[in-house]
Amino acid sequence: MQISTLRESPSLISAVVHMLHHEWSDLPNWNDADVIRQRLNLRNAADAQTLTLVATGADGALMATASIIHYELSDISERDSGWVRWSPPANIAVRGWRVRS
Repeated sequence: MQISTLRESPSLISAVVHMLHHEWSDLPNWNDADVIRQRLNLRNAADAQTLTLVATGADGALMATASIIHYELSDISERDSGWVRWSPPANIAVRGWRVRS
């Protein structure tokens, strides 16, 4: 398994959009694939303080994604209180895991 950022693997954006839409489309924030693509593009822009990690298999196929974001849900106003500040680290270490189906 290889883990990289989506910014480093832009050819995977369509697969990520499909995976997220397929998994979460019952929720309002995830029921439109074009909106998901726009949100991912903003999240992974060079000046963004957020990122998306992608895990690929030996064949290069997308296995999993994970995004590091400030917040996305509006149900708790304290999430956007401004007390949380995040600066992306220069290096991110991620340990591999195995998903069993």
